[in-house]
Amino acid sequence: MRSLSLAALLSFIALNGAFAQKYEISIIGGYPRLSDASLGSIPLSEDPAPDDTKLKGEYTYGARFTINSKGYVGHEFGYSQSRARIDTVFRGTDAEDNSFERRYRDRIVISEGSYNLLLYMMPRGEWWRPYITIGGQTFHFGEPSAADWSTGSWRNYGINWGGGIKLKAGPALLRLDFRDYIQGKPYGLDFQDFNSGGLYHSMQGTLGVGFTF
Repeated sequence: MRSLSLAALLSFIALNGAFAQKYEISIIGGYPRLSDASLGSIPLSEDPAPDDTKLKGEYTYGARFTINSKGYVGHEFGYSQSRARIDTVFRGTDAEDNSFERRYRDRIVISEGSYNLLLYMMPRGEWWRPYITIGGQTFHFGEPSAADWSTGSWRNYGINWGGGIKLKAGPALLRLDFRDYIQGKPYGLDFQDFNSGGLYHSMQGTLGVGFTF
């Protein structure tokens, strides 16, 4: 029985070594926690308030492709889409000088392309590999269907950082990631005292499955 257990352990180690490959492909899914920071008001809206427009994340999905060195470095390219809810309000005056307020709620798609440098704490070939990461990304925020919306969709750029762990058995891969994204506020909406609104944070936690080759 003891020799059988030892043989199984050696087979597991050999199998992992056989699949200690350079490339990885993963499918990911998770939750985007978008900042509750105020995004401003639709242009031409009367009495603009900072919190007239806000976003709330719902879910995210995508894929990541990684090229690993023989040691402790990886280069990763990713693409994902997140679904988010947007709430906004438009205030105005009609032809008879009556004030009105229209509130809108819609769902948008946020597309993200990214490059990240991975710094592993274990060398390639190990069955578990914790790591830290830093990189850059571009986000494309979809256009809401609100009738008074006038700024269209929005693209901006930023940086991200975080960490995670990869667990490998043969060619199969399981990964857990957490990343914090920093960029400019989307849509370029109006504020009472200025025209745009500074930095915007979002956090993303994902679980992924994939394979090495």
